[in-house]
Amino acid sequence: RARPYVDRAKALLVRHAPTTSLWAHIGLGGGVEPLPGHLALLEEIASDPALAHVYFDISWSEIAKYVVATPESVALTAAFLERNPTRVLFGTDEVAPRDQASYLAIYDRYAPLWQKLSPRTSELLRIGNYARIFDQGRQKVRAWEAAHVR
Repeated sequence: RARPYVDRAKALLVRHAPTTSLWAHIGLGGGVEPLPGHLALLEEIASDPALAHVYFDISWSEIAKYVVATPESVALTAAFLERNPTRVLFGTDEVAPRDQASYLAIYDRYAPLWQKLSPRTSELLRIGNYARIFDQGRQKVRAWEAAHVR
């Protein structure tokens, strides 16, 4: 069922290499639960050299709900992240939080996942990948502007 969607998305991403792309919510949307083999599809993208410019985020409470649903889902997600520590970013995706507790709720919901990750992978996921990708993005934009904008 997802294969045509994934194939079209991959083709689009390949056409736009080397543009850094962030596949939001690991490819899930509102009311869309992961299909069987969803992590295998993510692994396929993460292991494809033609898609080395594609990153994923695990923001949004709906994603957290599926990741921490069972000990098995936590373990499978942690294993994927350990194999791909530089390819995933954490974010809250919280719109207009009422207070800090609301803002941090998704972080707290991921507690079982944080406990399964190595310190290196946890740091990259929560801080390091964001800093690297967005800092490089700023540099690329400034370089493009210097070359193309008067």
